[in-house]
Amino acid sequence: MNIEDIYKIHAQWLRESDLIVADVSIHSTGVGYELGLAESLGKRVICLYDLNSEKANSAMIAGDKYFQMFNYKKIEEAVEFLDNELSKIKKN
Repeated sequence: MNIEDIYKIHAQWLRESDLIVADVSIHSTGVGYELGLAESLGKRVICLYDLNSEKANSAMIAGDKYFQMFNYKKIEEAVEFLDNELSKIKKN
C-alpha cells in the first residue's frame, strides 16, 4: 500500500464517521491533520489528553473550542468518559 492509498483510506474513514476520538497526548502531524479535516467536515470530535504526558497539550488543539476536550490522569477515567458519551449517542 502506498502513501496515497493510506491518505485516501483515512480520509474516507473520516467522511463515514459520526464521531472522531483522538488521544492528543503525543504530538502527531497526521492526527492534527485528521482533526482539522474532521472539523472541516463538521464531524463531532473528542480529544483526550493525558495529564501525565511529558508534552504540553497543543495550543492549536486545546484552544479550538470546536473540539470537546477531556483531560485524564488514569486511562480508566478516559474509558468511563467515552462510555458515557457513547451511551448518550445510543439514546439519540
